Amino acid sequence: MSTSDHNVPIRPRWRDNATAAQVGMFRTVWVLGGLSVATSVLLVIGAFAADSANGATGQPAALLGLITGMFGASVLIVGVLVRFGVVRSDSRRSGHDH
Repeated sequence: MSTSDHNVPIRPRWRDNATAAQVGMFRTVWVLGGLSVATSVLLVIGAFAADSANGATGQPAALLGLITGMFGASVLIVGVLVRFGVVRSDSRRSGHDH
């Protein structure tokens, strides 16, 4: 057993160092992004299920699904960047610049 195993610092969770507003904003962003992506998936599935024999076209639903999907993905990416920003700002405050 090596002694170097005992010298590894335990990283704090990002929520331990985030403010209540940051945690609330992160949850809101993830819920909003997740709902947008789920709505997008349902719209695209609905577009493929359109009955073209009766004159229905899935194009409006597919277009709206793609727009909603891009919006949801953008929101989720921003949420991830916010989380990493909290982690990075905390590591800079504590003097651990990894």
